[in-house]
Amino acid sequence: MKDLTKCVLITATLFVLYSCMDKNGLNGAPEPTPEPEKPSVEDYFDFNTMQTIKVNIDYGFNDYLVLFELFDENPTEEPEDGSIIKKENIKGLFKASTDKSGRFSGNVTIPARTEKIWLYSDYLGTVSPIELTIKDKSISFNQNDYIASHRDRTRAVTPVLNTLMNTRY
Repeated sequence: MKDLTKCVLITATLFVLYSCMDKNGLNGAPEPTPEPEKPSVEDYFDFNTMQTIKVNIDYGFNDYLVLFELFDENPTEEPEDGSIIKKENIKGLFKASTDKSGRFSGNVTIPARTEKIWLYSDYLGTVSPIELTIKDKSISFNQNDYIASHRDRTRAVTPVLNTLMNTRY
């Protein structure tokens, strides 16, 4: 009887140990470990760094394409001689051209931190640079309206430098 009890205990112990063993280990192929789920960017970073704004530009020209750029800072500087020049090594946010009537309308993606845009063009007949504030995710510029609104406030003085007109032939 003691031998029978020992056999039953040994069999039960072996059965328990066998049931706890990795079955695939017996076949020689280990069971693959599943990869942990990768967290998404939204789990840690829940705000956008870019925004899309609507841009409407009208230079009011007929049959004249205008190449323009948008900047998040003033792209010009004024050296000691009083002239205005474009800064070197400045990178714009967006660059495009208008259609033949001097108009551009479209969506532009810019950094979300941007609150003001500088419209710049070095084409003849364009007012530049113009500082525009983003309102309701859009900016608009109409050159004719801009000039008309500044006409009463601006006075231009031209120095008499041309001596050709005073020369007699």
